[in-house]
Amino acid sequence: MEQPIQGAKLVAILSEKFNKDAVWTLTAANALAGATTGEREVIFASSQDRQLLLLDGLVRTSHAIGALHRRGGSTGAPDAEHGRDQQGADMATQRQVARDEALAVLEAQTAPRKPKCFSSVGNMEAFRFLGDLNVLEVDGNAVFEEELQLPDGTPTCIGFDMSGYANEDPATGPLLAHHKEQLELLGVRFGRAAFDIYDVHSLTNDSLLIQHGSKAFRGIFDGCIAPYGLSLTSSLSQCRIVYEHRMPGALYARKGQAILKLLAACAYGPCPVLLDLTDGMKHTVYTIRGLELIAWTELTPTQAYNLQARHLMSDSSRTARALTLEQIPEEEQAWMRPLHQLRPESRLREQLESVIPFLPPDERMPAALELIHAGAQAQQPAQPMQLPASIRAFYA
Repeated sequence: MEQPIQGAKLVAILSEKFNKDAVWTLTAANALAGATTGEREVIFASSQDRQLLLLDGLVRTSHAIGALHRRGGSTGAPDAEHGRDQQGADMATQRQVARDEALAVLEAQTAPRKPKCFSSVGNMEAFRFLGDLNVLEVDGNAVFEEELQLPDGTPTCIGFDMSGYANEDPATGPLLAHHKEQLELLGVRFGRAAFDIYDVHSLTNDSLLIQHGSKAFRGIFDGCIAPYGLSLTSSLSQCRIVYEHRMPGALYARKGQAILKLLAACAYGPCPVLLDLTDGMKHTVYTIRGLELIAWTELTPTQAYNLQARHLMSDSSRTARALTLEQIPEEEQAWMRPLHQLRPESRLREQLESVIPFLPPDERMPAALELIHAGAQAQQPAQPMQLPASIRAFYA
């Protein structure tokens, strides 16, 4: 009786934490009670977020088999041999129905639409997407005012006049060079064993794709600061600071696009990222910490570049070319892990882990390959995905 009681307590805890309704709570309790001992042990040993995913998969499979029994049924009293044959046929049908039902629900919930370009996203759409992620915008000038304080003796940084340029494209190179000069003035090192600044605005074929549920967005930013010695493409996955340039007068009309670009940089990067939305004279600096999008607005060049310099010099690991999530402070890891789920590869792994374990062993690999194929088709022209060896071994 110990496992059923433990299961009931677990469902009650998850239901309260994740605000599940009564129908889900009762269904999950029944599904867990009917699970095998091995399935329950896996669920009990997992983190709460993973437990919720596994319970959802168990509920979907339970629904599918229940639907089969409601549709089926037999009459008469079959002999023993016929009963065994019928039982085998029923089991095969149950497996197929469970598999089809789980994959159908998963596809309906997570299949992305055609990715939308960052440049076509309005402010309201971007903030609705933030709402989907449960991320709130916070006024950094009020809540984190101390981070804008300038130490005594801080050099004065200057702005950059973009009015002589037709649009942002021809101004990007000179403005990125200006960013570098101002940061060097504040003590940031560039070159070997330090940082470099990368002009990536023309890398449209290597644009970053983020996805959540049925929403998908794709695009690139103007420039970034990353460790020295990387290729342009590699710099996209090691960003420390991202720059988004706008002509004077158009700065805040593109706020939503800048936010999505920050999300993309965080999704693919190993550590927290700052984004500077600027017209050369005015600056708004964004970053994400946990479930908060922090915005420092109407900054002077000195305030903006001082924030960036402190960020770059806050930890010696910032200059590592092959920095990984596990190498940064644990608090920052907690901020970054949910953002990494915006990468399609991470979404695919989550889908595999929430559905495949509940299928019969001989059905797992075909179902996994079907999910991978569907994901690859949805992401075109993104890089083709491959099933990692560790995942193949787990589902074998």
